[in-house]
Amino acid sequence: MSASTSTPAAPSGAPLETETGQRVTLGSFARERVAALREGESTETVREQVMEEVRRAFRPEFLNRLDEILLFNRLSRAHMTDIVDIQLGHLRKLLADRKIELDVDSKALQWLANRGYDPVYGARPLKRVIQRSLQNPLATLILEGRVKEGETVKVTGTTKGRGFQGVVKRWSFGGGPNTHGNTKHRRPGSIGPGTDPSRVIKGKKMPGHYGAERHTQIGLRVEKVDAERNLIYVRGAVAGPKNGIVVVRKQG
Repeated sequence: MSASTSTPAAPSGAPLETETGQRVTLGSFARERVAALREGESTETVREQVMEEVRRAFRPEFLNRLDEILLFNRLSRAHMTDIVDIQLGHLRKLLADRKIELDVDSKALQWLANRGYDPVYGARPLKRVIQRSLQNPLATLILEGRVKEGETVKVTGTTKGRGFQGVVKRWSFGGGPNTHGNTKHRRPGSIGPGTDPSRVIKGKKMPGHYGAERHTQIGLRVEKVDAERNLIYVRGAVAGPKNGIVVVRKQG
């Protein structure tokens, strides 16, 4: 549904866009009517009832500015197998990184389609069904036997970035004298030795970007493995920010 001018305030459950030429969603007016339809029945059979509710809620001046009012047909079970295959494609990509191939036969595909379908909400429950029935059990199989409680592991992550820093903070240099009149309190000093030809020695510690580099912390103890929630609890410091991505490997 598209509007050619700015729209008035809408009642609860009917969000509107006030920009010109934007789509106006009036899903709450048609949801109950469409949900009551038999599977495969066209929404055109309830168009008049839906339009009566729309006319009661909005002024004629607003409705006259709409280019068209569309009623979408309800998602049917016949479309679910294709949607399941698309959702499983995301899982296959994750498993491909571990060189694992996922093969789902037609019966399993149809079972997921039936469990993930809702007459009112369409395919919205499908992602949760795949998570509970397929992804979580697969994660359990992957974790079992790989990392056990009490083992020592090493965790690699990217440290937090702290911007551009001088040598005092970046490398813990002592700095120059703090006496009155000294202008080299935190300066790095000479960067080259008194040689001929003069040069900068490779590996010289200089000001620069601090953090945001790969760091591996060794000697971390695995305290708990929660296969159901895909969690590994380790004791010790781990590089990186909260919700960062790390690599856990056995040490030895």
